[in-house]
Amino acid sequence: MWIQLQNHAVVQLHEIFVDADKNGKEFIYFVYDYHPGAETIEEKLMGSNLSNSTDCLNEEELWAYIIQIYSAIHVVHKKEKSCRSTLSPTKILVTGNQRIRINCLGIEDAIDPHANIQELQNRDFISFRNLIIQISCKSIDAIENLAQSMESISNFYSPDLKRLIIQLSASEIGDNPINTQEILRTMNQRTFNLVNTIHCINENLNLEYEKCIENKRLLKILLKLGFINEKPDFDQTTAWSETGDRFILKLFRDYIFHQVDENNRPVVDFGHVIETLNKFDVSSKERVKLTSRNEDSMLIVNYEDLNKILEESFNQLLSKEVTNYPPQNRQFGMYNQYNPHMYYRTQ
Repeated sequence: MWIQLQNHAVVQLHEIFVDADKNGKEFIYFVYDYHPGAETIEEKLMGSNLSNSTDCLNEEELWAYIIQIYSAIHVVHKKEKSCRSTLSPTKILVTGNQRIRINCLGIEDAIDPHANIQELQNRDFISFRNLIIQISCKSIDAIENLAQSMESISNFYSPDLKRLIIQLSASEIGDNPINTQEILRTMNQRTFNLVNTIHCINENLNLEYEKCIENKRLLKILLKLGFINEKPDFDQTTAWSETGDRFILKLFRDYIFHQVDENNRPVVDFGHVIETLNKFDVSSKERVKLTSRNEDSMLIVNYEDLNKILEESFNQLLSKEVTNYPPQNRQFGMYNQYNPHMYYRTQ
């Protein structure tokens, strides 16, 4: 069951197996997701007692922790299981910006699978209450003096937090069941705030992802050009990159990066590079004038043909099927099966 349980606030369990060491002693192994750089709540937050408002944890951050942990508890309880001792500052991981994950779920079930689930679930709520107090006071010893801790919480946090702690204490008083509807009502507004924050973060991530996709497309073009331009020796000829279609790609590379102004100064224009690569990527019908460095050659060709030339030249590299063009056609790269308009100027 634990392997099938999936929740954003749980460290995912992938596999459980038994193996023996060289002495024949058997061990149970649990394979969980690895989160680099994760810290336990104890490592990240504990160590200082509340003495003034500067020690107080930001309440929005605190509620983000509480809502995520309760989400995991809710999912576990729906599966007729219990979190047991994992609701502890030493077991819960902070894996990112206000991201919480409960670790080591399922280990105690493997050791003691026949415990009273109802009793264990009631203990979960008490453990959850204690955890909230410990996080709020930023001290693992805060539950040793509940009266003082509750006074500190009343001074530094909103009444909603105190109300939630009292609601979670219900199962500790006789056999009173936890009223989950009351707990959800207390968390209601805070949950909406968290959802809004998550959506804003998600939108920012999507924007960054779109930028990565954009960069990937343009990088792929540059990599292919890099493999082809000035290739020293290929297909039994040292002039492969200077002949035929590859000559056109060389001129295109110079058009992108090696232009100069009227004073013969290098033109460093990022906008020109991005715009040109985007037109190339979408195979624009727009024509571009390509000129050799010594100005002996000038070609007019559209981006669609340039794109096809690049793909075919790159595929030739992959297949090693390159045609040796006649020497007389190598000087200016006259070969071009797509027949763009070519103009040559001789000295």
